[in-house]
Amino acid sequence: NMRAGKLRRCADAAARAANQSNVDWKRCDLTDALAVRDCVASVAPDAVINLAASGAAGAAVGFDELLKANVLSTYNVIKACKCVSSVRSFVQAGSGFEYADLPSAIAETAERTPNCDYGLSKALASDLCRLLAAHFAVTVLRVFSVYGPGEAGNRIAPYIISRARDGREIDLTPGAQTRDYIYVRDLAKIFVRAATT
Repeated sequence: NMRAGKLRRCADAAARAANQSNVDWKRCDLTDALAVRDCVASVAPDAVINLAASGAAGAAVGFDELLKANVLSTYNVIKACKCVSSVRSFVQAGSGFEYADLPSAIAETAERTPNCDYGLSKALASDLCRLLAAHFAVTVLRVFSVYGPGEAGNRIAPYIISRARDGREIDLTPGAQTRDYIYVRDLAKIFVRAATT
């Protein structure tokens, strides 16, 4: 089951982070408003980066779960941040799926017209950020085509690498699509920069 595999990878990453001496690991259900408020208050952060999401890996997820995981959880985190005076900035992980499929590159000024449940849920979360976060700086980073460690083996970068390492033929399309890939560590630096400037 794809979802179980993804959850296992997330749990492994969380365990590695929890074992680092400079990480103060907290766990709470983001759909529980009181738990989120207590967690944020106990940390009193300067900045919050919200990466929580469901449905991002293309797994079949019902719209109810998307609303809870992507919209309600974002609402609860923003609400909690508004109650903590230390919070100066909030960075939301948006998605390229907030835009409809367009035949060419998408400008930053392009209208968001999501055409799938996941894209709609992420667009709603982005709108919540804009509407509810008047007390601190808010940045939404709409992320496209991330690659790097931990990525599923059937995605383009790991597929090409594994086939090349094995000396096997690499089956690709004619390459007519427009894509702009970003390495996951570079993206992490961008999130931190957005949170701190």
